[in-house]
Amino acid sequence: MNLFLYSHGISIANHRRDGMIHYRCPACAARSRFNLIEQHAKPIKIDVNTGELTLLEQLDPFHLPYNGPERRVQCATCGLIEDEIRFIKMAETDQL
Repeated sequence: MNLFLYSHGISIANHRRDGMIHYRCPACAARSRFNLIEQHAKPIKIDVNTGELTLLEQLDPFHLPYNGPERRVQCATCGLIEDEIRFIKMAETDQL
């Protein structure tokens, strides 16, 4: 398995039989240069009169929690940013 990904806490659940994770850009088909973007959502509330930002400890009843992906990938060749699963699925089509 890729020791770098494992040691940095990156999920390797989606890997090929060879034990390595593979990406392919859906736009330009690049296979080797990517940026991993880890998303950590923080709930905030903005006072519409003053513009003051308040970090919420608990969500109030009308504040939905973030339910997007924890990680996105940017192709370092063309700049496309998508969910990680899209890059993985594009690489899986190479195996067929």
